[in-house]
Amino acid sequence: MRAVLGEAAARIAKLAPEIDLRLGPFPENPELEPHEERLLFFDAVAQLFERIARDRGLLFYADDLHWAESFKALRSGRRPAR
Repeated sequence: MRAVLGEAAARIAKLAPEIDLRLGPFPENPELEPHEERLLFFDAVAQLFERIARDRGLLFYADDLHWAESFKALRSGRRPAR
């Protein structure tokens, strides 16, 4: 699990406490503005998806994104494909 999550583990563990139980505890990060936290979380998830896709391929299906407060903000946190 640690190899797959890599450096993203601490950020993703905020939404999945089981990760903290298995791999943590993680050091505390400085308090950030909510929009900065959100972008760092999206970046961590993108890194995770890249690692998974590199070895096995990955199909990610996101439904009902129209309800997002600001889909533009969601997209702005997206990293370009390599």
